[in-house]
Amino acid sequence: ITRSGWKFGLASLLVSTAILLWNPFPYDPQFILGSLTVFLMFGGVTLVIPGTVSTWEKLSRPLMRLIYRNSGLIGSRNIGRSKVRTTLTIVALLIGVAMILVVRVMTSSFSEDLISWINAYIGGDIYVHSSVPLRADMANQVAGITGVAAATPIHYQNIEFLAPGGGLEPLTFMAVDPATYTRVTSFIFSDSEIDAEAALAQLNDGGALFISSVIAEKFNLGVGDRFWIRTNQGLQDFSIAAVVVDFFNQGLVVTGNRHDLRRFFRSNEISTILVKVDADVPVSDVIANIDQVYGKRYHLSLESNETIRGNISVLMDQAFSMFDVMAVLAVLISSLGIVNTLMMNIMERTQEIGMLRAIGMTRGQVIKMVLSEAGLMGVIGGLVGLAFGVLLAKIFLTGMTAMSGYRLDFIVPLGGVITSLVVALVISQMAAIQPARTASRTNILEAIHYE
Repeated sequence: ITRSGWKFGLASLLVSTAILLWNPFPYDPQFILGSLTVFLMFGGVTLVIPGTVSTWEKLSRPLMRLIYRNSGLIGSRNIGRSKVRTTLTIVALLIGVAMILVVRVMTSSFSEDLISWINAYIGGDIYVHSSVPLRADMANQVAGITGVAAATPIHYQNIEFLAPGGGLEPLTFMAVDPATYTRVTSFIFSDSEIDAEAALAQLNDGGALFISSVIAEKFNLGVGDRFWIRTNQGLQDFSIAAVVVDFFNQGLVVTGNRHDLRRFFRSNEISTILVKVDADVPVSDVIANIDQVYGKRYHLSLESNETIRGNISVLMDQAFSMFDVMAVLAVLISSLGIVNTLMMNIMERTQEIGMLRAIGMTRGQVIKMVLSEAGLMGVIGGLVGLAFGVLLAKIFLTGMTAMSGYRLDFIVPLGGVITSLVVALVISQMAAIQPARTASRTNILEAIHYE
């Protein structure tokens, strides 16, 4: 298996990768097939490593000699003596490294679009909402408060739309007043070359929508297509004026104007108001002014958008950090495998170590010999883990795009690559400290007579 199994492993790895990139199994009934294909990938990697250990050892000899001197050459060559045990240890390490990189790629791919959308979605300076429905003229009243530069009303209406494949699906209709909305915040258009003024004019005239990029990619829709919505007057078709980045309600959201909200849904309510403050007026003063005039009367909750964005940023960092911790824990657990492998190797080579000590190898050289063996495991696990992590991240992003309809940019952060490799090397050395000390304390006479 260790000599020829790499051929089957390489074939399994290539076939499973091609299958997952071609068809990421986005639907629930296919999820098990996708999971089994991922396991086939892991199996392929596991079978490839034993056949490549000797090649890795030859390539790394100059590095081992540079770091550990001649003891490093002995230690690195020992890695090929128990290939099955060593392979399982390296695979555990590379999975942990791959997890670190996958997490970094996913967070990097998500964060840029997410932060841009949050800055636009929570636009202006103050976020006003209430536990009870607000009157339609509330935004105009707030706009008259001292220190307010502009105020725009927003209402979220749960509706259904006719999917291109047939059947009604739930959706959120975000009703805005384009004239005041653009004075407070802005839309993030998917197409940077779109004529924004023309698109906003269409939205303002009515009968037109801005759809989210999630809907556009999931249902293959674009500017100029028709979009059918179930209204109080039956199915009504709208024209798509633009595609925007919007993750509200998992991206299942369209934006229309308030006139269409009143016309087709018989609603004139307001869910929230975004407020822009005059440049020379403190936000806290304007919040106090609005609260004093309308706060108790309309049960208003007023928050600084800077505070909201800060809280969201902290939550995002905490969530991403949790994934990083989980990935590092996977590497730490794999370090136990390194300890176990090295201890077993030392027990099997007790007599050999005794002979080396008898002919003049010092305790320090024994420690370097063991550290170099662990170091080579770290090099293999780190580099293969990086390649495998990039591959897994690409597959996961392809699958998420197929499931959600939103296309994420594939970004491999340099910091994540460096962190993954450094963690693999550091963990391998830390895990080898105790086995190395145990080997260095071997009694020469007892070791020579050890059987």
